[in-house]
Amino acid sequence: MKRILALCLAALLCILIAVLAIPRAFSGQDLNAALVETLQSASRQTVSIEGTSRLSLLPTPRIVVDDVTAQMNGTELFRAKRAVVSFKLLPLLLGARQADEIDLEGPRFTLTPNLLRWTALHRFVMANSELPNIFVTDGEATVLSARGISDITEINGSLGWRRPTSTVKLNGSFVWHGQAIQARFNLDDPQRVHDGQDADLSFEAHSALGDIEFEGKLAGATRVASGDLDLRSPSALALAHWLGAPAKAHGRLGALALEGTVEATGDRLTVSDADLTLDGNALSGVLIWSNIGTAKFEASLAAPTLDLTPYVTALRPMVGSALGWSRRTLHALPTSLPETEIRLSADRVKAGSLEFGNAAGSIRVRHGNLTLIVDELEAYGGSVAAHASYEPADDGGVHAGLSARIENVALADVLAGVDSGAMRGALTASLRIEGSGPDTFDLIKALNGQADLRIADGLVSGMDLAAAARAARREPLTAVSARGGTTAFTTLEGHLAVDNGIFQVENGKLSGDALTASLSGGIDLAQRHWALSGEALLAGDEPNAGPVPFRIEGPFGHPHFLPNGRHAVERSNPAPGSPQ
Repeated sequence: MKRILALCLAALLCILIAVLAIPRAFSGQDLNAALVETLQSASRQTVSIEGTSRLSLLPTPRIVVDDVTAQMNGTELFRAKRAVVSFKLLPLLLGARQADEIDLEGPRFTLTPNLLRWTALHRFVMANSELPNIFVTDGEATVLSARGISDITEINGSLGWRRPTSTVKLNGSFVWHGQAIQARFNLDDPQRVHDGQDADLSFEAHSALGDIEFEGKLAGATRVASGDLDLRSPSALALAHWLGAPAKAHGRLGALALEGTVEATGDRLTVSDADLTLDGNALSGVLIWSNIGTAKFEASLAAPTLDLTPYVTALRPMVGSALGWSRRTLHALPTSLPETEIRLSADRVKAGSLEFGNAAGSIRVRHGNLTLIVDELEAYGGSVAAHASYEPADDGGVHAGLSARIENVALADVLAGVDSGAMRGALTASLRIEGSGPDTFDLIKALNGQADLRIADGLVSGMDLAAAARAARREPLTAVSARGGTTAFTTLEGHLAVDNGIFQVENGKLSGDALTASLSGGIDLAQRHWALSGEALLAGDEPNAGPVPFRIEGPFGHPHFLPNGRHAVERSNPAPGSPQ
């Protein structure tokens, strides 16, 4: 019993000594000045504190500052409803002030580009390794960057450090662009970095948009962070929207996974030996993000198989359907997007029912202009090279252009999935067209350019032109059906001048064993309508029989073969004085 009483008396004596000694540690100056002196001693920076201060002894010795504003080196760090600075008891009993931790309630930070630069962060970490642990409750931050202003809310977490040989730890949660994020950052032994040696570095963040983890080292000699990266997201499109892509952007960018070796400096990040999986496509290569003067993203990726079906399917509503071209408004890419160049190659490419062989090309974005380049594409026994552009038009719509070169592509394989019939033969063509418009229909209606094509050893299913021409010769004033049967030909060739969406056929010629025919007239791509005319010479006809004039008119899926009866009558009954 006496021992217990002695312990109690000793405890009371310590409390009495603390109560008498602690105020003496703050005597001779106001509390704000004492706090400034303590923080300046620990941080070796110029600190200023404004607010209403009071000293509290229980449960621990501390200074409480209400409506506080703190500055460091003349720059405002934060404003807060309350800041509580707790002190270590033993140094106070010896007459010295040593802060133990700082609790900030409702702070508001302003993060500028200069403050966020690695060099500034490094100086701050190295200079403040003696600062107490900092705890933040219900904080907010305004981030100022070249892209504008954004707010981070609901900040709750801690920043801990003690000595140069300890780990700098940042743990917490916050809400940014509407997404709740849990994050952790560790840097082991920053003194090693200061001395030019390597130190362990790790980072991770988790949210509904995905997870990112980094484990590696920070090189003291070069200030380059390198290590292993693991990024996963259930929706790459949602992640892109969160990172700043326009909300009106659409498409099918689903599950994303990225693993690789990262090397990062203050203005450049490289992911080498990258394994990227997007919508089931597995690609490997290198990705580079840089911000030297202007933001730029580059990638060089290869895949055994590249399936473009999800993206083609997502674009179909903007193109149209069997009923007609879409009237949905087309949107150009924002000019604020970073400059982008993605180089792709694949052993095999799928796009719906179409399948291609070796492919190589690139995707480029610059100032809102999108360029798609196909350098090489093996297509059904032949090859394709193309250059497509999509950019803002002067009148507010979009301007699109396409140039392509097709060599010996087997049409039967390309058109195998088309319901309206099939054409076979080896297609060789060159094409250059462009147009502008607010939607797909108006854009096609405004197309201008030219094309040359040649189909060798071909056949048209569902139409027998030779039989129709013979019937038209017998009855030149009667409509003739050309449906059924086939039309075989050795070559079909011609030049097309494109004017406001109408492909005008010039010098068109079909040559075959059963007949030879000339073709001219227009193909209205916007209205999907044929309006061709020509003359057919039938094999086996008498030398003086003359050609059979005809017209091909109607919608793409169901054209009609019509004998040009008036022309035939004029030929059989020439006007007086005309050549016989």
